Amino acid sequence: MTIYVLDSILLFFVFVLPYFIVNLYKIEKKKTEAPTLYINVSNVRTTKELHSLLKIKLKFPDYYSEDWDSFWEIISGVVELPNKIRFVGWSELEIRLPEDSNIMKDYLLEHNQEFPNWKCEFLFN
Repeated sequence: MTIYVLDSILLFFVFVLPYFIVNLYKIEKKKTEAPTLYINVSNVRTTKELHSLLKIKLKFPDYYSEDWDSFWEIISGVVELPNKIRFVGWSELEIRLPEDSNIMKDYLLEHNQEFPNWKCEFLFN
């Protein structure tokens, strides 16, 4: 009886465990190699334009009501953000829409704090 138990344990360590380790490595490697999503906000002039752009680029559902409360609801439970987002023209957006850019940045950073397993790297330049 103990020989079967020892054989089962040996089989687990020789065949099963390496299989799981390799698959976990593949998943993690895929995640780190994920491409960057570029969102060009340099031409955005209004809050409506910003929300429309975010809806398209982040693939928000049709019922997204294009306001900041809805933005938070969508990123915190409906869509999964990509691993990396680079906002191109961020400094122009901060000048044109300082309140909106601040709210969006705060929500994105809060997303990473509240959902550490779904972290997204944000580049604001």
